[in-house]
Amino acid sequence: MKIGVELEYWVINQKGKLVSSEKLSEKLDFAEQEFIEPLVEIKTQPNKNFKEIEKEIISKLKELVRTAERQDQRIVPLGTPLNSQNIEKIPSERGEVQEKIIGKDLEAAKRVAGTHIHFEKKDIKQQLNTLTALDPALALTNSSLYYHGQKVASSSRSHVYRNKCYQNFPEHGQLWDYVESVEEWNNKITETFEEFISSAQKQGITKEKINQNFKPENALWTPVRLRKDFPTVEWRAPDAGNLPDTLRMIEEIKEVMENKQDYSKPSFIELKNLSEKAILEGLQNEEVRDYLRSYGFSVDKYSPITGELEAGEELTLEEARKIRLKVAEQFHQTVLPY
Repeated sequence: MKIGVELEYWVINQKGKLVSSEKLSEKLDFAEQEFIEPLVEIKTQPNKNFKEIEKEIISKLKELVRTAERQDQRIVPLGTPLNSQNIEKIPSERGEVQEKIIGKDLEAAKRVAGTHIHFEKKDIKQQLNTLTALDPALALTNSSLYYHGQKVASSSRSHVYRNKCYQNFPEHGQLWDYVESVEEWNNKITETFEEFISSAQKQGITKEKINQNFKPENALWTPVRLRKDFPTVEWRAPDAGNLPDTLRMIEEIKEVMENKQDYSKPSFIELKNLSEKAILEGLQNEEVRDYLRSYGFSVDKYSPITGELEAGEELTLEEARKIRLKVAEQFHQTVLPY
């Protein structure tokens, strides 16, 4: 099974302040500035061989880190920037439309960085249901306890993205239930898009403008997405994280997805409870660890960054900058000799 990987990272200067990723993305053809200024994304080519995927990720990250250093910048693998002042969006009609519909809650989407894995479509129903059941695996790379300077959760990114950003549009950003068929999933995509259009029209946005900027499948920001434009099944649950954990997670989840074993899946209610524990407590939760072991994950080999960030209930802007610098330095020292 071919997979492609998208990795998002924050860009900071030598003082730990968030800065624009524009210069990086201009110099590197594989790096893109995301929809906010300090976020950069790298992508891999679809490949079925994990060793080749790993080699490509390492090669691109080395070039990204070296280019950043030449510009007196650093790369930070955190799910959120911990605490920061205003973060500027890249102007776009799509973003403006989305903001009018979602409202001020969309601010949370400007302060998160994650890892996305695209799986080549095979047995689509099984892939959708397996990735749904694997939602608690997000705990393997949890990397930020803090959002806006407040201690929130082991994965503050997942917590605010699902429960704050899309609290008024839960079907657009939260985990969906298992399905009996691909048709059922596609019908839900259509229904959710119609809700999106209806909400837009209440804000004075025409259906034509929505269709110019969105398709049914990309007007969703759920942890699992069925894509037509790639075409892939996409898993969006994990944080940005340290390199060894990220690579191990990609390899292990690829193995699970390729395994024809009929894994025992909990009920959706039980799964949501497990996912909540994975978000709030991460690998500190024994139920989460046992559940992931049942799928074959080598849980004890992971060392999520979030476990190193405990610094009280609140973080000042200056404390956040110092931590970003520390995490960036560790990341650079890991990537370059890898």
